Amino acid sequence: MAQEADDKTERIEKSPALVALGQQIRKVRQTRGISQEDFAARAGLGRSYYGGVERGERNAAALNLMKIAAALGVEAGELFPRVAVFDALLPEAATGVTTGVRPRPQIRRT
Repeated sequence: MAQEADDKTERIEKSPALVALGQQIRKVRQTRGISQEDFAARAGLGRSYYGGVERGERNAAALNLMKIAAALGVEAGELFPRVAVFDALLPEAATGVTTGVRPRPQIRRT
């Protein structure tokens, strides 16, 4: 049974962007000297769920990100890494946005 659980854990492919988000959230929490368990309770989130957010295993909903920001006393934007980090981690096809300047598409008129 334990081996089965380990196999499932190994198969989970973490999104690099979610890992970066979780690392940034952890950094902000740790600078405030709050344990993960105490913080999860303060934010009204389950300890296991919140731990998954910090590890990049959970894609936190906007409302949960707002709870996290409020419990940390920061603006929600402070939870996110700098845009250059995301630009490097998110596939261009998924976002359609990069920090570089793109030429505007030509529109054919007939």
